Amino acid sequence: MESVDNASFAEDKVRVAKRILKTNCLTIDNLVLILEEISFDEDQLDLAKFAYDHVYDLENYYKVYDVFSFSKSGEELEEYIENR
Repeated sequence: MESVDNASFAEDKVRVAKRILKTNCLTIDNLVLILEEISFDEDQLDLAKFAYDHVYDLENYYKVYDVFSFSKSGEELEEYIENR
């Protein structure tokens, strides 16, 4: 979490979080904390899609939808998950 916090821009936060997720799995609650550190829905959505394969408790993935400012982002994530 500290590494993500230390990144200056949303794009950098996403890049750092993806690097962490490539070698570690998180819980949904951890992912939500990281997503809340990212300012823009587009960047949050990008990370949420990437993180789907890197969380332990997929049954709680619904919590991610509350992070988005716009319902369109949640709809796009839902479509992404359904089409996997």
